[in-house]
Amino acid sequence: MQLRIIITFITVLTAINHCYSQDKSSQKYSIEIKDMNHPESLDLKSLKSGKSNIYSSDFFNKDQKIQYSFTDQKLDYILSTLLKDTNTKFRKENGVHIVYSLKKYNVHGYIYEDVGKQRLPFATIFISETDQAFSSNEEGYYSIPLRAGKYSATISYLGHESKEIELSVFQN
Repeated sequence: MQLRIIITFITVLTAINHCYSQDKSSQKYSIEIKDMNHPESLDLKSLKSGKSNIYSSDFFNKDQKIQYSFTDQKLDYILSTLLKDTNTKFRKENGVHIVYSLKKYNVHGYIYEDVGKQRLPFATIFISETDQAFSSNEEGYYSIPLRAGKYSATISYLGHESKEIELSVFQN
């Protein structure tokens, strides 16, 4: 009996949340942006609409000031306009706008042993977020194109223990 009540309660909450999300997405907003950089304008959009944004301020030129005036516009239009010419796009997930970079950076270098510092030829680098693997060349050199963001990389080499590292990619 108690399990049925909990399931029913969760179902009702899900239905209410779904209706609320649909209502909010069709709402229109008026926002005035004067001499703000992109992160400031995204924060203002969040404040006015109550909808969160997830982004890295590293995606934008902080010195570039923008000016827009939106009257009775949907959030998707406002966000698309704010992000034009920034090499970024957005997607919606669970009521949150996630801004991501379209620019790819080249992460490169050499893979070395922890002990002895010998270069490791033909080592494998697996990036879990992209589900892609790359190999170093015969001199241990690697080059990986990645969009701005944070990644987990697993480096493996025959006869050595695999090592997991974190990559923060925001420039070459």
